[in-house]
Amino acid sequence: MAHFQEALRHGHAVKMQYASAQGRPRIREVDVYGVGENYFEGYCHLRKQIRTFKISRIGWTEISEKTFRRPDTYRLNRWVTTG
Repeated sequence: MAHFQEALRHGHAVKMQYASAQGRPRIREVDVYGVGENYFEGYCHLRKQIRTFKISRIGWTEISEKTFRRPDTYRLNRWVTTG
């Protein structure tokens, strides 16, 4: 979880191994927009849209050198921080 907080603070993308609901792992690069206890939300470069990710499905993470700016219009889904 520390990688997500650091990426959010410094505006860096995160590269991670993420398992689908069926358990299939894929490598994803995500611009982290918001972090909760069990979920985080951000722009997924694989899916080309804002997605919500379950932290327990993550195998590994690394902070990318790629930087981004979170859109001013973005609003964190409330259940990400309460789920």
